[in-house]
Amino acid sequence: MSVVMSEMDMESSSAFSPSEPDIDSAFVSKHNQSAEIYQSFKDDVDALLAGKIAAHDQSAFIQRILHKSESLLIAFEDEKQHLMGDVLLAWAIKQQRASIGTLWTQQLHYKQLDTIHLQVLGGSAFGLDNLGEGVQVQCYLITDETAKQLLNNAYLEIFESEEFAIEPPTGTFQKKDTRGLRAKFDDMRVAKKAQLRRDSVATKRYCLCYSIRLTTNCGIELVGKKTIVETPQKNSDGPSIVQPRMFTMNAKQHLINRLKPNQQGFIQLDNFMKTPVAEEYQLKKSSTTDGEWKLVPFYEWFLKLAEVVNKYLYSMWYDGLIFGFCSKEDAENLLRSIPRSVLLVRFSDIEYAKIKISVKDRNGEIRHHWYEHTDLNARSLSSELLANQRFAQIDLIYPDIDLEVALGGREKPRIRVPRNLEDEIYFDNQAAATSF
Repeated sequence: MSVVMSEMDMESSSAFSPSEPDIDSAFVSKHNQSAEIYQSFKDDVDALLAGKIAAHDQSAFIQRILHKSESLLIAFEDEKQHLMGDVLLAWAIKQQRASIGTLWTQQLHYKQLDTIHLQVLGGSAFGLDNLGEGVQVQCYLITDETAKQLLNNAYLEIFESEEFAIEPPTGTFQKKDTRGLRAKFDDMRVAKKAQLRRDSVATKRYCLCYSIRLTTNCGIELVGKKTIVETPQKNSDGPSIVQPRMFTMNAKQHLINRLKPNQQGFIQLDNFMKTPVAEEYQLKKSSTTDGEWKLVPFYEWFLKLAEVVNKYLYSMWYDGLIFGFCSKEDAENLLRSIPRSVLLVRFSDIEYAKIKISVKDRNGEIRHHWYEHTDLNARSLSSELLANQRFAQIDLIYPDIDLEVALGGREKPRIRVPRNLEDEIYFDNQAAATSF
């Protein structure tokens, strides 16, 4: 964290734009005196250089010029000290504001409070690099109420009014390798001054505050306090944004064909909103068996599949275990191209919100199984593929993904092994061994 002594705001109106500017009589007097000495010094130098002084008088005349130059330097220094020490100081006091640290700075470094660096940037023209070396910086833990008071009064004494202290409470400014000053607080800890009531901690918020006092080479004392204020905010971490899995070209072509584009390749809106592509069996009211088939348009069929994926199949879809949009004929051709036993998970083209499992056994036979999306409430599809005996002999998920590795391995069946009983001689001898 850095405390920056920024340049004074020259555009502020409170110090330089009064309705009727006051005349500084002291400055006028000092300026007239320095101007009078300078004019006399200039006249003597011009006379000497013009050859108007006789040779036997030049030595004494030069001593007179040197004496006037010393008086001129003293007058200029007096005028400068008046400007820098009185006029500029009064202006600086009026313009001074408490510097409040940004929330971004606090949140970025809140885990690094064991080592805090304060840096004064700039100020070399005022001699801060040399005069500020070795100056101590004080650190406090203050309440929000005190921080608000600092906004209006940077000279507010805060140490005695607070309930907590920082250990170590001070740091020392040192010159940086390049330019500027740096103060370092090592291994900061919070300590309480006295026995505290619980509500003092539970109901108040506390801020770190650094008090800095530096003196310039022109006698101006720079006083400022840096307060690190943290305001409560909602957790902004949130879940990481996951890039969506893109459709393959085969899936895109399959969907486009279902939307029936015209010869120019355009798709009408009605084809998306109204063209039926699937069927759904709906039960009649007050009936558990009697119903009728209802046609489902493309948009409803497509969005329902997206809902099913997000609710039940998200991890499998993101891992590439679901092939997705594919016709029955295309699925069979894809399975035949794989020499080993394999299954392919796809979405039904005809039946609304159903998941189809196309399987090729080790003997090359192809079969198709389907699941309602409501079936996935009781058991996930990955568990079904591992536990159901229909898929026990399947090695791969299309195209070449090992099924057990991808889904976590199958449960090994428990085979009951018969106990090995002792032979007849053992039982014949039991009576003799237990009789007296």
